[in-house]
Amino acid sequence: MKKLNEMGINISQISSSLDNSHSKKVVEREVNSILKKEFSFGKILTDKRKEEFYSELVILLQSGLDLKVSLDIYINGQPNQKVKKIFSDVLGQIIHGASFSEAIKQWKEFSLHEYFSIRIGEESGRLMEVLEELSLYFRKKLKQHKQIVGAFSYPAVIFLTAILAVIFMMNFIVPMFADSFKRFNGELPGLTIFIINISNSFRHWWWIVLLLIGGIFALFSFWHKKKWFRRVSSNLILKLPLFGNLVRKVYLARFCQSMALMTGAKTPLIQSLDLVGRMMGLYPFEVAIKSIQEDIYRGKLLYEAMAPFNIFEMRMISLIKVGEETNRLDDIFKRLYEQYSEETDHQTAMLSNMLEPLLIVMIGGLVAVILVAMYLPMFKLGGTIMGM
Repeated sequence: MKKLNEMGINISQISSSLDNSHSKKVVEREVNSILKKEFSFGKILTDKRKEEFYSELVILLQSGLDLKVSLDIYINGQPNQKVKKIFSDVLGQIIHGASFSEAIKQWKEFSLHEYFSIRIGEESGRLMEVLEELSLYFRKKLKQHKQIVGAFSYPAVIFLTAILAVIFMMNFIVPMFADSFKRFNGELPGLTIFIINISNSFRHWWWIVLLLIGGIFALFSFWHKKKWFRRVSSNLILKLPLFGNLVRKVYLARFCQSMALMTGAKTPLIQSLDLVGRMMGLYPFEVAIKSIQEDIYRGKLLYEAMAPFNIFEMRMISLIKVGEETNRLDDIFKRLYEQYSEETDHQTAMLSNMLEPLLIVMIGGLVAVILVAMYLPMFKLGGTIMGM
């Protein structure tokens, strides 16, 4: 218990809050309402707009202006009326006595991450640092998004073009050859017969393929929030070659960045893990973090509670152990975040470089098989004529 107190965790406060069932229900209701806003669609405030907002707000605050004046200047410089309406409402609530975090909580455009980060910044007197961290968070998020889109856009275009080319060949080219082969009344090679049968099946049963694709999407939309589906799908994604490791590194970077923010604001460790667990969005991390919280509450250190879970790397656990022993967890999480961000950038570029030639070879091979299957009977006929 002494170790927990040294980390900044008030045991008596946690125990009393857990015993107070009414307070617990109020907190759960508040968090659930925010979580619903977190996963809403059609947002006006995109990541790019949020990055610009937090960056400009930090600049204005560093110039010596207070929060109200800074928000007013930002609102007057906004050309988008919907964005202006959101921040005007936020400013109005602050003027009437609400805190910044309470003002943004009313809007679904702001995530759980932003709400709790700003709330922690206000309570710890480190709002400026938190806003800088949020600006960096969205800048990094935009950078990762651009890298992923850049890495997979070209392979996706190649793959889509190949599918359209194969569909065209199966619907028009192969049937033309098949009609010509009927005139020869000769025995066709096995490969040619196989391709012609696939073409005939596809032409007659194409609607079944569309129905299956639509059914898969419908089942996904119905199941994607189910616990069993999240568990199975996330474990399957993490086991995929190359891609699974990239996804794990992305979430490890997110975990480390969020923990760096929380520990830097001197938030109690159990509370930090609780908030970060709600921000993660990947089932194995959520389960692991919940178990880690329980182990820490029983008296374990953070690195000891993380050790049983293979989603956390051993080098990460070793560094966290050092951070706990030296009381520098926030610095350790910042360094780990930077490392995982760099590794993610490198693996994304490497995966893109591998996918492009691989897709070209696969597509070229598929088209070549179709063409060879169509020309084999001609070669065979030409050989027969020459033999005569």
